[in-house]
Amino acid sequence: MKKFAGNLITFLCALAVIPSACRISVRRTYRNEEKMKSYKEYEKKYIGMSDIANLILAGSSDNGLKLAVLHFGMDNDYYAYIVDADAEIGEHYTKVAEFKSWLRIYDDSFLTQEFNANKISVYRAGEMGCIIQLFK
Repeated sequence: MKKFAGNLITFLCALAVIPSACRISVRRTYRNEEKMKSYKEYEKKYIGMSDIANLILAGSSDNGLKLAVLHFGMDNDYYAYIVDADAEIGEHYTKVAEFKSWLRIYDDSFLTQEFNANKISVYRAGEMGCIIQLFK
């Protein structure tokens, strides 16, 4: 919606319908879009494999140790986009877990990844989509 609003303002400015607001509005829209980086522009990391379509998440929360199951749509090798606080998360993703300070991921056999950050959010979408967002 922001992109459409920016394009509409640009169009109206070109027509000189709202000349006083043109420079300010267009700049704000451009800066906001420039700051947000799509999750697809970040690195993907291997987070494990499973014959039962699940990985185990273990981490810290306000109430101590927290365990969660990260369910996927099929047995396979799994990868996640590792993004920072400025990443734009796709609307089709759902937050499935949140941790404080640290997160460890286990597959069927091993510890596969460790993450450390002030806050860590884990998102899932579709059969295989996964994003791990680190807030430093």
